[in-house]
Amino acid sequence: MTLLKVEKLFKQYGSQVVLENVNFEIRSGEIVGLVGRNGCGKTTLMKLILGLASPTRGNIEKKEGVKFGFLLDCKVFEFLSGAENLKLIGSYGPSMLSVTRVEELLEFVGLPNDKRKVKDYSFGMKQRLSLALALLEEPDFLILDEPFVGLDPVGVQSFIEYIQKIRSQLGVTVLISSHQLSEIEGICDYFLVIKDRKLQRYLEISQSKLCIWLSYIPDKVRSILSNFAIVEKNVVLIANDDGKLSELFRIISKERLTILKVTVEKNLENVFVR
Repeated sequence: MTLLKVEKLFKQYGSQVVLENVNFEIRSGEIVGLVGRNGCGKTTLMKLILGLASPTRGNIEKKEGVKFGFLLDCKVFEFLSGAENLKLIGSYGPSMLSVTRVEELLEFVGLPNDKRKVKDYSFGMKQRLSLALALLEEPDFLILDEPFVGLDPVGVQSFIEYIQKIRSQLGVTVLISSHQLSEIEGICDYFLVIKDRKLQRYLEISQSKLCIWLSYIPDKVRSILSNFAIVEKNVVLIANDDGKLSELFRIISKERLTILKVTVEKNLENVFVR
């Protein structure tokens, strides 16, 4: 079941185009990674999905009745406890938050139900409280914007486990952004790559990726290849079992491009996300 469908989406601030002709859809129960360099438009896209910004043109279609939760630069009240934060912010919702629900949320994210002020929490604990706040209204679809920033490796792994638990135990669909592939590669069903204002394609995480390193790629050829592969500088990236492989090598041969090397990669962090 499709929960979210984005078609021909453009976003422009003044003369600056941030997103250009973005198309994708997300189905129920998926964990989807949104990847790109800092400043590429990931947060803008998430705000557009949530209705916190308006598209310049294009369409964002959400399944009727789907509830969204989000961790997007989440702010907490430092001089209240975790439980008090949940109660206060929950009081602005459509119904009062029960004591039982507060206890359930704190337990779910591994936080103590005590009187300790949030100002005395570690950064990782604050992130988990932010996650609990995102789950307040029992969302069907959760949007997480760079949730690992500032976490140490132990904190990253812990947060990943909570994300997996959100899907397995709560059945929530998750869209999670990162500029580090290594953080999300193990948990996502696939990821979306934003580069040069465009969302270039889906790439299955479980597939190995063929990297063709070329000496030079003319702009006209780059445009053609970008229709079915990821092109970063002079590297062409394509799923190893993609049916377009023969087309790719036909174009390389026709344009007399020089292949420097061909590698099979499982971690793309050093290839195109820097």
